[in-house]
Amino acid sequence: MLNYQKNEKETTKNLQKNENMNKENLLESRRKFLIEKLSELKLEYKGVFEKIGEIQNEMINNTAEIEVLENYTKYCENLKVGITNAKKLELIRNMKTKLPNNQDAIFSIHSDLQREINLREKKLLALKEEIEDKKIEKEDLMQISKEIKDQIKVYKEEMDSIKKKLLLHYHIILSEGTDTRSEGLIWIIKSIWNLDENVIMSYLPSYLDEKSIKFLFYIAHKDFKLIKMNQDLDGTKKQLKSSLSEYGISKRSSGRKQSEIRKSLESKEEIMVK
Repeated sequence: MLNYQKNEKETTKNLQKNENMNKENLLESRRKFLIEKLSELKLEYKGVFEKIGEIQNEMINNTAEIEVLENYTKYCENLKVGITNAKKLELIRNMKTKLPNNQDAIFSIHSDLQREINLREKKLLALKEEIEDKKIEKEDLMQISKEIKDQIKVYKEEMDSIKKKLLLHYHIILSEGTDTRSEGLIWIIKSIWNLDENVIMSYLPSYLDEKSIKFLFYIAHKDFKLIKMNQDLDGTKKQLKSSLSEYGISKRSSGRKQSEIRKSLESKEEIMVK
């Protein structure tokens, strides 16, 4: 009877342990997914925001160019219809134009001015159409940026919810002295720190004395520091690998260009020899 009760108690304990572990794995897995997604979305938002800035600058430049073109067009119109014959003849002399008579000269000036006006108006139309296109592109990007921000907000809210659940869960099993990972209570302390939170000391098991608590935190701190160092090292390795990969692509591209230039020069030399 005693053995049966003991086995039943052990079974219940193992079931609770597995249940806790499944809960932790599920929440931590989701949290990791959200961290990665938030990182991706922030990069995407940054790219969209920069693109919006580029479009805005292009629109400002186009608007300034339109103003210059419109002013010049007005100047040409005024020049064509408002200047006196004396000014027209002076303009002819400045242009050093050799024409048979004043009438031909005036007609030539009018034709040149009208041609210039037509070219400017054509460019004006193209610039205005380009601005309208950029307005539409900017509005589309603004909508995309809003959708990204909304998604970031949703993910952050879920992250906060998961964090609260994990913090409560870890502190409860800490207070119970429940070890679901066969690593003692140290892993619980590290898990709380991994959430960027401090351990609430009142949740430590009552059977721990001051010396035991100091020892637990000392070992947990050493392990946690080592984990962070390994994570930083992995991140540095990935960045280095990415940089080397980009450098290799750039170097190969530069090598191909140099090879093409060399071949082109050799080809020219052959032609010159022939």
